[in-house]
Amino acid sequence: MEAFTFLSDRFIREIVFFMLLFIVSTSSGGVILGIGVLDHRLREADLLTAESLQVVFDGAFQMLTWGSLIWSVQYNRLGPRCVAVLGMALAAIGNLALAAAISASITSPYPYLLGLGLVGLGGNGPFIASFHFASLFERQGVRIAFISGSFNVSAYLYLLLNTPIHLPLFFSVLCVYSCLVAGLVCLLFPDVPYVHGRTFVISAPSCCHTSPRASHEVQGRSSSDGTEGIRSTFSVKGLARAARGLACVLGSTEFGEARVSLKEARFWGFCLTFSWASLVQQWSFGALVLIVPKDDETYNTWAFPIIANATFIVSPLFGCLIDRVGFQLPGLLLVLSIQITIASLWIGWAIAQWVALGALLVLASIAFTIQFAYLTMAFPQRAYAGLLATTLFIQALFGFISWPILSEWQPFGPSPNTGEYICMLAPSLLLYFWPLWLQPPDDRRLRQAVLIRIGGGQSGEHRTENERIGDVLVIDRRQ
Repeated sequence: MEAFTFLSDRFIREIVFFMLLFIVSTSSGGVILGIGVLDHRLREADLLTAESLQVVFDGAFQMLTWGSLIWSVQYNRLGPRCVAVLGMALAAIGNLALAAAISASITSPYPYLLGLGLVGLGGNGPFIASFHFASLFERQGVRIAFISGSFNVSAYLYLLLNTPIHLPLFFSVLCVYSCLVAGLVCLLFPDVPYVHGRTFVISAPSCCHTSPRASHEVQGRSSSDGTEGIRSTFSVKGLARAARGLACVLGSTEFGEARVSLKEARFWGFCLTFSWASLVQQWSFGALVLIVPKDDETYNTWAFPIIANATFIVSPLFGCLIDRVGFQLPGLLLVLSIQITIASLWIGWAIAQWVALGALLVLASIAFTIQFAYLTMAFPQRAYAGLLATTLFIQALFGFISWPILSEWQPFGPSPNTGEYICMLAPSLLLYFWPLWLQPPDDRRLRQAVLIRIGGGQSGEHRTENERIGDVLVIDRRQ
């Protein structure tokens, strides 16, 4: 099918970005973070206990994390459109599995874990494939913050469970909605990620896909519509090759481009800090289910999901902060929010539980904004896929601490307990090393790169306004 184009003006780009935010806000993997309301309904129906629900959430969050890793690898093989569509197909299956488990009155936590995990894993397909849309605009940090903030907004879908709606009907409707979103992303998402400064084109879906990986090998050759890439027939054989991608990622072209960046201490400082922040968020959501009394309906069904997931309000502020001052200050705030969250849960007072919600909001807002902004802005473009895959891999490994080690095996006894709090809090003291010692030199280079991009010619060579900050930093290190 022939590609069709729309006017490449700012208005059309804003409309496309708004549609993207709507998709992420209503169908991303963040929907599982609305566990507070679902927890109340399942306990009310005597299907699961609080301990079983902790297993369900921690396991589902693990599936979400590993799913993000898979999508980040396949993103450069299948392209954004295929990743988004396949993700929503898995989310539809997950919602259908939840509806079936509830209809059958199953009391084992594992069918719910599988269903909720597929919802999170699948929903992160379009989420992971959406960040290149920020390249349509100049202030990419703010746009990335809006996308990452929308991740948690989808958790508000579960607020509908505060109504008398029948649970199997609710998840059946979400299954149908996921199928409709799959059709929408098939129309909206491109075959090849958008690149800043290139012609903006929306292409019709077809039986072909464009390999972003292949497009790296033909840089400098552009088609008549301003896009790059090699079109190849979409086949079962092609999907089989893509399925083997995760196993051979270490030898892939994308990962090869990231090997230089992987030798830098600043990347590992960021990677460990973000991964521990994600672990604390995962563990805290499960711990709150056990700490807060079952009969506290206001906290469980309204305050917990609304406050902890209001990242769409806070994330753009941190995006602006990153655009203005770099990553050191947001990094310090991230580590501080980790420690306040753990301390609030440890104290256990009623007022401390409300403080924990605020700290969780700040933690999630900074963590997911800084994750994609740092990899997008501070490293070369072609290293992005490999660095993201590495970050998600470390995040997923850390996630095993929460599930199954702490929630299933319980080495320190029934959750939550003093051993768990110390296990979460003590390593966070070491995380200050990244923002205080490793990041300041690169923040200075980042500010220099921004000045070069605006002023032009200040470093002795011409910089085009389409260059990414990370690419300029690489050039400046070599001078």
